[in-house]
Amino acid sequence: MEMKRLIILIALFGLQGTFAKIVTGPALMWTAMYNTYFSKILVIRDDSQTIYTNASYGFPVTATELLSNIGAIKTAIAVDYEDELAFWADPGYKKINKASFDTGSGDTIYEGISANTEGITVDWVAKKLYWTDASYNWIMVSDYGGDHVHVLIYTGLDRPQGIAAHPARGHLYWCDRGSVSKIERSNLNGDQRRVIVSEETDGDKISGPNGLTIDYQENRLYWTDVFLKKVMVVDLNTDAYSVREVFEENSFIYPFDIALDQYVMFITDFASNQFWIVDRTNTENRYPLEFPGSKPISLALYASWSQQPETSSCSVLNGGCHQLCVGDPGGHKCLCKDGFLLDTDQRSCVTDTHLVPGHQLLFTTSDSLCRLQVDFAHAEWPVSEYCFISGIEAGAMDFDFYQDKLYFHDKQSKYIRRMTLRENPTYEDILMSNHTVTGISIDWLASNMYWTEVESKAIYISKLDGSYKTRLVSDNVDHLQGIAVHPDEKLLFWADSGSPPRIEKSALSGYHRSYFVSTDLTTPTALTIDFNNNRLYWVDLGMQRIESINTDGDQREILTTIQYDVFSITIFQDHLFWTEQDNIVDYSHVQDKRIQVFRTGSSPDTIVAFDKSKQVLTPGPCDILNGGCDEICAPSAFGAECVCSQSASQSCSVVIRCPLEFFSGSMTASCVNTPGNSCRFKCDDYFVATTVDTPSCQDNGEWNMDTSTLCKLDITLDHFLLVGDTQRNTGKIFLINLLSPTLAYVPLPLSDVVSPIALDYDYVEGKVYWTDVEKNTINRASLDGSHQEVIADTQVEAPDGLAIDVVGRRLYWTDADFDRIETSNLDGSDRLVLLSSDLEKPRAILVESENSRLFWSDWGTSPKIEQSKLDGEGRRVLVDSGLGWPNGLALDKQDQRLFWCDASIDVIEYIDLQTRVRVTLIDLADSTSHPFGLTLTDDFIYWTDWNSDRLQRADKATGRNVVSVGHAIFGRPNDIHVFTAAETTAQPSTTATLSAKTDVTFSTPVDIGTTTPSVADNGAPAAPQGSSNIALIGGAGGGAALIIIVILVLIAVCCFRRNTETPESGPSPTEPIYCDLNDQYELGNGVVNPKYFPDPQTVDLNVQRNDARYTVQGVHQANRITTAHRQPLQHLWWSGPCHHHHRRT
Repeated sequence: MEMKRLIILIALFGLQGTFAKIVTGPALMWTAMYNTYFSKILVIRDDSQTIYTNASYGFPVTATELLSNIGAIKTAIAVDYEDELAFWADPGYKKINKASFDTGSGDTIYEGISANTEGITVDWVAKKLYWTDASYNWIMVSDYGGDHVHVLIYTGLDRPQGIAAHPARGHLYWCDRGSVSKIERSNLNGDQRRVIVSEETDGDKISGPNGLTIDYQENRLYWTDVFLKKVMVVDLNTDAYSVREVFEENSFIYPFDIALDQYVMFITDFASNQFWIVDRTNTENRYPLEFPGSKPISLALYASWSQQPETSSCSVLNGGCHQLCVGDPGGHKCLCKDGFLLDTDQRSCVTDTHLVPGHQLLFTTSDSLCRLQVDFAHAEWPVSEYCFISGIEAGAMDFDFYQDKLYFHDKQSKYIRRMTLRENPTYEDILMSNHTVTGISIDWLASNMYWTEVESKAIYISKLDGSYKTRLVSDNVDHLQGIAVHPDEKLLFWADSGSPPRIEKSALSGYHRSYFVSTDLTTPTALTIDFNNNRLYWVDLGMQRIESINTDGDQREILTTIQYDVFSITIFQDHLFWTEQDNIVDYSHVQDKRIQVFRTGSSPDTIVAFDKSKQVLTPGPCDILNGGCDEICAPSAFGAECVCSQSASQSCSVVIRCPLEFFSGSMTASCVNTPGNSCRFKCDDYFVATTVDTPSCQDNGEWNMDTSTLCKLDITLDHFLLVGDTQRNTGKIFLINLLSPTLAYVPLPLSDVVSPIALDYDYVEGKVYWTDVEKNTINRASLDGSHQEVIADTQVEAPDGLAIDVVGRRLYWTDADFDRIETSNLDGSDRLVLLSSDLEKPRAILVESENSRLFWSDWGTSPKIEQSKLDGEGRRVLVDSGLGWPNGLALDKQDQRLFWCDASIDVIEYIDLQTRVRVTLIDLADSTSHPFGLTLTDDFIYWTDWNSDRLQRADKATGRNVVSVGHAIFGRPNDIHVFTAAETTAQPSTTATLSAKTDVTFSTPVDIGTTTPSVADNGAPAAPQGSSNIALIGGAGGGAALIIIVILVLIAVCCFRRNTETPESGPSPTEPIYCDLNDQYELGNGVVNPKYFPDPQTVDLNVQRNDARYTVQGVHQANRITTAHRQPLQHLWWSGPCHHHHRRT
């Protein structure tokens, strides 16, 4: 056992707190939060084996206080065993601190971290400290003294969390929990970055990586995953980076950090207040510890095994480096602190003569150009701006980082000028503009400049030197304001505060123009773009707020209201900055939503974040030979477009291109998309062509056909989810294909949808039904958007739940304002109040047609879940205790289990309808969840979450493996419904009115509907007036005939042929075929064309069962495939000559 003595006896100089305990031997330390303003560093003074033994036998495991202080939160912690040092992040005081276990002395290494600094690690060989900051999205490195601090990595990061150094290999590892979760690696100097595990390629193995640690003996990287509730490991010995699961703990809620030695793993679970100790040789042997009142956060194991002594070339004369010497696979590299640059000898550091060094905010005043560090809100005070140019009244401006050029409109000289951002700058007057220039935006990829002029009501373009100036947009322009270029997306945005007020977008050539935001606006002015997340931000002075929206037009949201007029906005990582009166305001808009104000010495006007991360270089169509253009090349998503100046000669050729891609399809690869040419098109998977015609490109850059109608959804899909989504001022219903490996999605082409809260699907007619709580309507439409209609809009107030009786052809819905459950025919006729007593806030509703049962939830003051027959009789309470807001309902018909989600107590539960046993399947407490919609399919349970705005999934049987699935497309996902072809085994009734069903009789229903059916002499409903009598086939033979007709129609629909290309293009060699796998199955004449499928032939059948896919062999002969495989599989397909889609038979 190691006998290293840790003596910490005195208050740390310069630190808010006291290090004052004697520690003997190895130790385990962690940061612990007690409340928002109170945290400690705790320690267990034992080796790992002793800790494990005590925990496994139930003996006391004692933790004592190492450091405590009021008014701060300590998050990440790291130690250097050889130097007897501890380092920790203190976001409360915005500092990185250190303390010596030998002398008790301590100091602050760095001041300026954000509240989202949650990862820290040491290179104990080269004596360097690394930490992540998820607010500024950068990784920093410092020497142990804090004399030289360098921003190591600041591009391509989204939300960096845990971090670990591997000095022996010269590598640095970190996890990123941004929009795409991943683990990356670089050299210790930040070079040679690469992704080693990614959600895009290893989706089932990584979802929410947080804590990292390394087994340096075996060269394996371990991490905790807060969404998978697992500990995972990747082998670092090969570049294959094999990933495997170490263990899963269903009790995990938020596994934050991990530490290990050769015997034991330690895991903190922040949300459950627990600390786990795990035997590495048998992970089934794991024991939770809890220290009352505290939430464990970050871990550090103080032991020699974790940090074996090694030598470093940085140890001798600092490796010859002037400032920072960091490890490297080849030895070491030199770095310089911010404000300095590495000289040509790669060792010395020289002062950076750049006028805007590092990461700065650049802003104008009435007579100066000034700068301010981007992290002023967290930096060591006092912080002040530095005005490096005076005597200039600059207005609109932008920069080209790679050319060190600033472009601005000089209000005095009326010129658009550019200057070098170096000492003794030079100026160029590149363009005269006598009008008010309200915005300048630089396309740094194609070297073009865009600007707006108010009086001339035009948007202009030129090269960066001012040549080839031309008017780009001038029609239908009112009062131009801000402008923003997105070079990577090849889009141009601008604000117009005229009538109507609007934000428009176009291609960079000015063509393909359209309104981008035109509702709920009054005075849009300044614009800026978050290039990392593809979001557009704008100021609306009339509405007194700042808003944002994705560049594809989705997920509009209000960020904050404003008290004063905002002149300009810019964004850097997770921070939005704006200028107002005498202030520069920093709004941390992603996580902590904090506003910090910096009062300047003069009134700031235009502001930009000057940083390399704002202008990433990517290849484009104008890179080679100016894209073939004579003057200006404007990149587009479909090739280079050429713009000619107003003074161009006749030899200058204008080139405009029609879009190559459109909703649900694209033009073929051979398409020449310039005016006068016609092109063939193909539809995306799960869509079919609507015409055999070929579109022609017109002179205005648009096709002569509405491309949005060229392809329509293939309604023969047999396994999908429907999700209702509420976004700002609009709503969508998404279809998510569960057969797609990526869960491909498409919004249904519906109109005038605002807030679809509840929905269901009628597979018989192929129609989706939904309620709209903003419009107070009940609606339906075919999946392709046709036949959209409102079926109820009177006495509808809060229709929170909706369900279809597919067999009985009836619709049921709840109304939480009228406190009742209603029913009608599917067209809205024969509308009746089914239940109205003892209901407070009925929400979810579910129909089980097979057993004629109705289930619903009620989230009133006495929440409950009830059941009745479809006629409202036989009503009884199933659950009336332990409920808060019971939302979604789902029924497992095979196991007879009724599931629900509760958004108040954050659980998903079920009750066995046969035994009445109630089970908590998933406990979502402390996970900031708000479950709403719920459904079941295959082996999974799916639900929507209002807080994460994501679709969630878990194992239906165990509740384990909770993950976000699909794409981040939702504004607020509401109800969810699953359809699988297995549902179609239930046969619909042959009549459309409730009273025609023999197994259902209503007792004294209250009629509030639009149609009251008349009754014939025999007691059956008569045909509605004005309707055709064709459905009234008399006698038993007529009923049988109608049943036959319905079956034939269903068979016809099931056998609908699917083609994803223009119909005349012929079969695709890779089109899938789906059907049941039996001993034999008939493909049918006309489905397989013998011309494309020679006979006989052995074929490979690619089989899917749940998530597993494999291959069996079959023989095709006489339009039949025979296989000896008899397992109960779900789907099969093959890649062969036949391209037609075949539904289950």
